[in-house]
Amino acid sequence: MSVELLQTAWSTVPIQPATSTSLSVNPADGNWKVLVPLPVRKTQISALTMARGITKSSQMATIPTRVFTAAPPNRLHLMESRQIPETELILHPDGSVYHLRLKPEHLGTTIFTVGDPDRVGTVSQHLDQIDFQLQNREFITHTGWKNGHRVSVISSGMGTDNVEILMTELDALVNVDLQTRQVKEKKTSLPIIRIGTSGSLQKDIPTGTLLASEIAIGMDTLMAYYPELRGAQDFGQAIQTDLGLPFKPYQAAASSKLLGMLDASIPRGITLTCPGFYAPQGRKIRLKPRFDQLIERLAALQIKGRSLTNFEMETAGYYALGELLGHEILSINAILANRPLKKFDSAGEATVSKAIQLALATFCP
Repeated sequence: MSVELLQTAWSTVPIQPATSTSLSVNPADGNWKVLVPLPVRKTQISALTMARGITKSSQMATIPTRVFTAAPPNRLHLMESRQIPETELILHPDGSVYHLRLKPEHLGTTIFTVGDPDRVGTVSQHLDQIDFQLQNREFITHTGWKNGHRVSVISSGMGTDNVEILMTELDALVNVDLQTRQVKEKKTSLPIIRIGTSGSLQKDIPTGTLLASEIAIGMDTLMAYYPELRGAQDFGQAIQTDLGLPFKPYQAAASSKLLGMLDASIPRGITLTCPGFYAPQGRKIRLKPRFDQLIERLAALQIKGRSLTNFEMETAGYYALGELLGHEILSINAILANRPLKKFDSAGEATVSKAIQLALATFCP
């Protein structure tokens, strides 16, 4: 569904019983009604109020009213028919996007991402040829060829805030006409493979393991600013309840296509994406973390017989934005620490090298 800002007013919206299929909206400055199918109604009240429980806890809700128009379900969150203002999609005078400083011709058809800018060269040294290199801030790009595949290796820096910049600008490079600032009618879905380091949450996942994130749970609040994700949110709900968080962590899945290409011997896991390296991952330096025994509590949590396997700082942001934007994403984790056993991988660089070689062999055969 699209939401068009045709009229704005504070209004009282009766919350109908769960079996209802309509919503009555009565603005203070006029009388009009809009009938909306139930799933659309529930989504919009949730999105506009940012308080999902409101439909359960109250018979009346006050929200900023907008005119609702129906659209196909798979395009509920997309803004297609508009010219994007120059203050929203900022371009350099040469036409390159603002943070990555790339133009469409600089981008490969397969993207490998790393958090550490210094690791870009560690990956690109395995390419057969490199014909483009650029650095802007923490975003370094090397583009070249591997076994006939046009490949880009790009650093994101740490955290989902950087992932949001990276994913948004990568999408703009392939799905927006940068000259007209119009969204292209024909969309491109990029395969994006994250190669990163991670810590294990389980004693039986040793250092040196390569693990693919099948599901990722975001402990940050990035997705509070974006449309709701369509998939199951059971792990996010369980973590919120166990820790008493004031927000519900979001949950998103890897690309089934990319995951299916990976050798079956590589373990699949449920990855926790944290908004920091120290207290959000249970580390204590000088400040005492708010949550006692965080690692033990997270490791013990089970949903449908499955446990959290590892944590890091980017994967959930990739998966969530990949779902909304229509890109294929997979995160491959080099496990460098086993947190329950307090062990660190003394051969960490070799483990990262194995992850790089696995990714290139799988996706650029």
